[in-house]
Amino acid sequence: FSCCANYDCRTTHSGEVLEKPEGYVIAGTGEVVPMTDKRVKDSPDGEFHWCAHQAGLDAGKTICLFVPPRSY
Repeated sequence: FSCCANYDCRTTHSGEVLEKPEGYVIAGTGEVVPMTDKRVKDSPDGEFHWCAHQAGLDAGKTICLFVPPRSY
C-alpha cells in the first residue's frame, strides 16, 4: 500500500474498524480517524486495511486507513 511499508498494513476483520459519526474508530486502540483525515484512502480491493506503527512511541497509531466505498 502506498502510505507505508507492507509490514505495517493488514486487512482488518469485521468489527475491527467501526464507521461512526465522528469517523472511523479503530476498535483495538479506540483511536478515531476522522473521515476527512488525509490518512483515509480509498481501498483498492473494497476491504478495510489498517496501517499502523508497529514499535516505538507511536506503536498502534494509524499511519493510514484504506476504506471501502461508503454505502448510501
